[in-house]
Amino acid sequence: MHISEDMIQTLIENCPNLECFRLRLCSGARHLKIASPHLQLREIMVKSCLQITHMELFAPKLQQFTYRGPCISMVLSSVPLMEHACLDYEGRRDGESVKYILGKLSQDFSLLTSLSIVLNTYRLKNPVIPEVVPTPFKNLKSLTLGAIMHCNDDIGWVTMLLEVAPVLESFQIELLTNEKREHPGGVLWEPSDNAHRHLRQVKFYRFRMRQADVALAGLLLARAPLLQTMTFSRGSVHRSPGQTAQYVEAAADWTAEQRSAITRRLETCNAFGARLEFRS
Repeated sequence: MHISEDMIQTLIENCPNLECFRLRLCSGARHLKIASPHLQLREIMVKSCLQITHMELFAPKLQQFTYRGPCISMVLSSVPLMEHACLDYEGRRDGESVKYILGKLSQDFSLLTSLSIVLNTYRLKNPVIPEVVPTPFKNLKSLTLGAIMHCNDDIGWVTMLLEVAPVLESFQIELLTNEKREHPGGVLWEPSDNAHRHLRQVKFYRFRMRQADVALAGLLLARAPLLQTMTFSRGSVHRSPGQTAQYVEAAADWTAEQRSAITRRLETCNAFGARLEFRS
């Protein structure tokens, strides 16, 4: 569907009581501007509008923001009530989305309490090396991460996201992996010794007994003194456009031997006594 910037502006100006704005599979507009101090908008969703290169939001009552597409310039000048955001860069392979997530994201969305991210490091031509730890999120309590990557990529960089969320309570991660990478790639980051003092729940999806996966689980167990449960799920999370994510069970459950092996490998890291749970 073709829609111009003028059409969007006319809609916003003439619908001051609009509470939900959704734009999907649209072309034409390159600069999406939604700005008015009188807007009642509480939800904005923009998906697969590939011509948009810049987005400007001034929506004092906005609570939820969903975006799927390429990494673009965003200006969030007045969104004091926005607490929930879902950002899906799954199809992007140029590294810009990865750099944005590990850099400016926490500045643009500093007041979030809940954040879901999907990113792709699978076809990065060169490794991404973050220069500094980003500005911390002030209120982020729930983080969900889906990462498409090579099976031999280092995943220690994931802890960087936890370091910039000092009050995080819940962390969910799904690693979608493929064949091995011939040369070092992905995101290169050496985890610090920071403690995750508010983290109470961790959930792994598509968990496999690879060395990197187990190492990440051990790192979180050792750094989270208040952690109550860590769940290892063989199944995946299915995300349909416009719908709530649904859990899909794996065809086979964990065997007793697999559960025992994971528990043994993590025993020395689990100094705070978190409960380990297994789900098919």
